[in-house]
Formats: sequence, structure tokens, C-alpha cells
Amino acid sequence: MRNRKSNSSNLWIILASALIVGCSASGPAFKPVDPIPAGKGVVYIYRQPGGMGSGAYGTVTANKTPITKILTGGYFPYISNPGPVHFEVSTEATNEADVTVESGRENI
Repeated sequence: MRNRKSNSSNLWIILASALIVGCSASGPAFKPVDPIPAGKGVVYIYRQPGGMGSGAYGTVTANKTPITKILTGGYFPYISNPGPVHFEVSTEATNEADVTVESGRENI
């Protein structure tokens, strides 16, 4: 019986450690796209740090097409043709944004 209790305690320690490490994850440091490809624009998708589920990857779509997964505190430079783009980032919740991409310009 004593061995079971010890294993149970160890399991909780391991789970708590995994949770703490997972929630502190962050994405790469920001680096602007330079130069922006001719006839294209760039949209920087940034996921703010903190909150519940911050250790989970968020799935990012552009016009309903998956383009990347992003960690809290991370970003993704999306290079696009000019025109309207509908973005969604989904984890436990979904956030949306509509952006009009302009050639040679950056959007955040």
C-alpha cells in the first residue's frame, strides 16, 4: 500500500512539472521579413502570452486554409497576395481578424 501512495505522489509531481513547463512556452523572437517579396504583402500574426491554455499551440488559418500553429508569445509572418484575408486562431477559443493585404506593406 505504501508503494502505491508513493507512486501516486510522484505522478502528481510529474504532471504539475509538465503543466508548469508547458505553460511557460513561447515562440521565436520577432524578425521582420526583409525584403518583402515583389507583389506581396506580409501580415504578422502574434499570439499574446498568458492566460489559460497558453502552453497549447493555436491553429492559424487564412481564408479557411491552415497555415501554421503558434505558441503563446510567438508570431508568424504570413506572406500573401494583395487583397482581403480572413484569419482565425483557434485553441480553446477562436479569435478572428479581417485584413486587407497591400503589396509591399506590413500588417500586424
